Amino acid sequence: MWQYAPHLLFDQIQARTDLPLLSIVETAVAAAQQLHLQRLALLGTKFTMQNDFFIKPFREAGIEVCRPSENNQSIIHQKIVDELENGIVKRD
Repeated sequence: MWQYAPHLLFDQIQARTDLPLLSIVETAVAAAQQLHLQRLALLGTKFTMQNDFFIKPFREAGIEVCRPSENNQSIIHQKIVDELENGIVKRD
């Protein structure tokens, strides 16, 4: 879980430094608002899809976030971990 902890602790990390930090979550919410999106899909690792650190800010902005079924989450997770993170991009 440590590799994902910065997403969960972003606010606490930002509070402890004078350096500006860029949150991919806040940036994604701002982009969705600029595009006037009301509903979108969340794809990522199981950790991302099963926790609220990405979903909560979208909900607070009035944007619905849809997650794949648990079975599809497992498939997507495995594709990310076994293929994409290793530079493997298959046509299918």
